[in-house]
Amino acid sequence: SFGPTDDGRIKPDVCGVGIGVYSSVNTNDTSYATFDGTSMASPNVAGAVTAIGQLFEQRAGYRPLSCTLRCLAVLTAREAGDHPGPDYRFGWGLLDAETMAETVAENFDHDLSFLKELFIESGQLAEIPFTAASNVVEVAGVWIDPAGPIQPEVLDPTNAVLVHDFDLEVIGPSSTVYRSWALDPVDPTTPATQTGNDCDNVERISITNALVGAEYVLRITHKGVLTDQTPLTVGFVGIEPSVEPELRIEHMVATSAERVALAWPANPGRIYQAERRESLTSGDWQPASGEISALLTNVAVEVEGQTADTRFYRVVRKR
Repeated sequence: SFGPTDDGRIKPDVCGVGIGVYSSVNTNDTSYATFDGTSMASPNVAGAVTAIGQLFEQRAGYRPLSCTLRCLAVLTAREAGDHPGPDYRFGWGLLDAETMAETVAENFDHDLSFLKELFIESGQLAEIPFTAASNVVEVAGVWIDPAGPIQPEVLDPTNAVLVHDFDLEVIGPSSTVYRSWALDPVDPTTPATQTGNDCDNVERISITNALVGAEYVLRITHKGVLTDQTPLTVGFVGIEPSVEPELRIEHMVATSAERVALAWPANPGRIYQAERRESLTSGDWQPASGEISALLTNVAVEVEGQTADTRFYRVVRKR
């Protein structure tokens, strides 16, 4: 079960308890026995992650993205290797279902402060400010990557299979930059370093000397061109809850006879939509824009429909 993959990606993602696990067996409907191995660790991890997905849906009212569950698992995993960071034996560490559940609960108790589902299109930048609540801050990002190219029919091809290469970095006080963990597949026993990762669709940044109360910014960029809108989930541990901004349009400017530009403060990770109607006091609100994934602390959009009879606008949170 050890990694890496042929192209150097970190595997496994996480590990689970697989020694001395008391489990049901097929002797009869009430039979149990103790077993070891991946046949115990795999259902342990799969069942725990499924339960976390159910908890998320109960709190959110919608299902989490697959990258959200993977982000939670990587973000909260307990260190299991000989050195800080990931390795090719334990991945990001031992699955911690309790901390995953606590993170989900705290996230929905505090306006999506600790877990954010983003939808990023080619050329877009995401920036999420946060305040350190602990000397140790962990940030993880996971995205759903399109299928990679078909590999050549050779033994252990090292061709890269990552399609969308996002880069996460945290900018701290005095412009200090913290980058994601990476491993060297050529020398797999070498400890991980925080030098940036261009191989995995999972990135995690560890800050072990954070200044409590100081402001930091997570910046997400990408190399090349994104072929599709890409779902990407980021998670945080060791930060202060954020404050949900007031839901109101702060700027509205007509850019032509039939178009208007709108802007409002936003909570990154939220989904917004602009709406319009012909009367201030009556009538149904109609969509003026599609659903907008907030990637910054403000949203600006230009919409059609600026006429003498269509002049009232509002913004709503879809989730």
